[in-house]
Amino acid sequence: MEISEAGPEDLQFLVDLVIDVAQEDIFPYLSQAGVDYFLSIVGTELKQVLEQPERRAYKAVIGGNIVGFGIICHGYYITHLFVAKEAQGCGLGQRLLNLLLANATKSVIELWSSLNALSFYLRNGFEAQGDEQEMNGIRYVPMKRILPKPVDEVI
Repeated sequence: MEISEAGPEDLQFLVDLVIDVAQEDIFPYLSQAGVDYFLSIVGTELKQVLEQPERRAYKAVIGGNIVGFGIICHGYYITHLFVAKEAQGCGLGQRLLNLLLANATKSVIELWSSLNALSFYLRNGFEAQGDEQEMNGIRYVPMKRILPKPVDEVI
């Protein structure tokens, strides 16, 4: 497996991965309105994130296929962390999360966790910042993790 930087040229592969994972892991927690909204914005939202200058994005590739990716913006906000179903359970999510945290430039890291990923983030030192919330039919839990100190950028 190779982990390297991801960019706008990877957009369609990343969108496809998000939708594949969401169908099994996220959509069961959403209303039909939430699913419809998610599908209507996923490509545009991911494109905007990938075009931000203050972001670090990484992809994991096996056999020429992207099987995971993660993005941190502005040195503190994790916007995406997805791993293909066939690559889950082998530590890839952990590796990507560690890489994003290594690229943090602030000591407080924030994210909105989907309900299916909540236990993963809790195991990795994140704490819920209030109750479950919903926006446009999409359910999530705001979370944060305090790092010991800002770390130097890597890669």
